[in-house]
Amino acid sequence: MIQDATNDVESLPIKDQVTISPESVAAFLRQHEDFFLQHPDVLSGMSLPVSENGAISLAQRQSMLLREDNSALRSRMQTLLANAQSNDLLFDKSRRLSLSLMQVQSELELNQSLASELMAAFGADHLGCFIESDFDDTMGMLSWCKKLPLTDLFEPSVETARARCVTLRATELDQLFPNRRSRGDGSAALVGLPNSRGMLALGSDDSRQFSADGGTLFVDFIGELIDVTIQRVVAPKQD
Repeated sequence: MIQDATNDVESLPIKDQVTISPESVAAFLRQHEDFFLQHPDVLSGMSLPVSENGAISLAQRQSMLLREDNSALRSRMQTLLANAQSNDLLFDKSRRLSLSLMQVQSELELNQSLASELMAAFGADHLGCFIESDFDDTMGMLSWCKKLPLTDLFEPSVETARARCVTLRATELDQLFPNRRSRGDGSAALVGLPNSRGMLALGSDDSRQFSADGGTLFVDFIGELIDVTIQRVVAPKQD
């Protein structure tokens, strides 16, 4: 076929290539009327004339392809700008939380910092910071427990300290946040606190809030900060 011959010609050294006549090209296009539909990249790169009686159909097709490309580029740019704005907001909230945690000197101040800054930063409905201990106790956002909740789903350790965003059934959310008012399913971001033998849990009554395809960069960063703060404030009092 002519198409195969074209590929063969292109693979030859320049001095050995033969010229394909316009008639051969025209004959090929007549036999393959959908060529430009199957290869729109060829059409978009062509320079086509416009007749005095109006644009030819091929030019209209090319113009449509260019409009579609421009629309796709605008959509991608809007998505990038939206993500950048969202990241800027998260960075600002993370910065404020970081400064707040640096000033924490007690468990009470840690609770206040988590409640006032962290929940707002991530739009969470619930928050729990669980620490493995020989006794069970709860003070605000901090909970000491002999066994961390949902260890069958998420077992924090040095190797698996990165956050996970998961959709949870109502019974699973109740293990993390027993005092929540909603009884439906939801989602959570779980991040290990390996140095404190603990886990940070951000919960939402919306199953889409912490979806599995969501980014966890800021959650990971916050988890590291909280882990260090617990070591500085809480751990010495346990010893």
